[in-house]
Amino acid sequence: GWRFKWLSSHGGDFNYDYGVSFTKEQVAAGDVGYNYGTTPYAHEELHGISVFYKDQAGNIFHTYSASARQV
Repeated sequence: GWRFKWLSSHGGDFNYDYGVSFTKEQVAAGDVGYNYGTTPYAHEELHGISVFYKDQAGNIFHTYSASARQV
């Protein structure tokens, strides 16, 4: 079987960079860009998943992301 490391973005700003976490100000203004649209969500956190690949040279590639109904 396959073996790979699971990592978490908890405690960092990664989720903001990938559009699944939002500031209180963004939520209050209805300025939440999520799943390729701007919708007035009432939550600071929404679900999403991103997959990365690290090659033997240490290069990191973003290979896949999903949000909303895709997760």
